[in-house]
Amino acid sequence: MHGLYLITASVNFLENQKKGLCLISAFIQGLYPNSKDQHLTESLLTEEIVSAMSFVIANKKPFSDLDTISEEIVSTWNEQLIQHVSNKNGLHPGEFWNIEILEKYISLASIPVDLYYYVEVFVIDTICTIF
Repeated sequence: MHGLYLITASVNFLENQKKGLCLISAFIQGLYPNSKDQHLTESLLTEEIVSAMSFVIANKKPFSDLDTISEEIVSTWNEQLIQHVSNKNGLHPGEFWNIEILEKYISLASIPVDLYYYVEVFVIDTICTIF
């Protein structure tokens, strides 16, 4: 996935920055854009990420019906990892949010949003975006 579109009251284009917190960061930035179309400050973004991860930790049982990889990722999340993220550190491979975890979080947290994913494909000097 190269990015996603987030539909709330408006359409927000969010890029995947290829960091350990990129998916959840893009999602949260799309939920809470400020009035000047600037992204959240790093501190507020970190607080929202910690809140989302804390929600997942507090509700691990409903996440146990995910595929094996997603379930293993969620099982690595604990208070120590939350503290690590709250200190503005990233996640390591095997700890990353993925689409399945994000979608389950959105559903369980009752966040009123629609997600649309896309991938860019390069075809002989042309970029095609596939939704």
